[in-house]
Amino acid sequence: MRDLFKYIIILIILFLCQVFVLDKININFYLLNIIHPFIYFYIILIVPNIPKWIYLISAFLLGIFIDLVYSTPGVNASAMVCLAYIRDWVLYRVFEGDRNEIAYPHIAFLGLRKFLIFTFYCTIIYQTISTFLAVFSFSSINYTLWTIILNTIMSMILVLIVDLMLFYNNSTGRQS
Repeated sequence: MRDLFKYIIILIILFLCQVFVLDKININFYLLNIIHPFIYFYIILIVPNIPKWIYLISAFLLGIFIDLVYSTPGVNASAMVCLAYIRDWVLYRVFEGDRNEIAYPHIAFLGLRKFLIFTFYCTIIYQTISTFLAVFSFSSINYTLWTIILNTIMSMILVLIVDLMLFYNNSTGRQS
């Protein structure tokens, strides 16, 4: 029960940070305003094993709330549901272990290398789906690919920082 409240608090904080802080950050890259960092999808990456249907519904609801804030009908909801659907598959491929062995997909549990690989795959999948759904065109593919790459890098940096702040204890090097 304590873990449930912990993850609900993390969800609320990530949602508020995304809406009130990261929404205001637009970084220009060679005169293109294409870097929009995302952090709210991190909650989908870190939730421990729960039934798949609860996981998918939760991802859909979080995506719909973000879509309501950003006025992007279905873009984030679609990307979140796809991320929630493939997250376990990516985690098990990266970890190369049994389903029961993976309790918490955090840096303290997986280690830096596996956590970064897991985060990279999930982030690039999320960014690709959400960007192509938002752009809905292949006419400016260079712009779209730069957007995906730069948003993936910025989002991975944010995910790494947040995971280190939340789940890594410096004194013991263990999950807190």
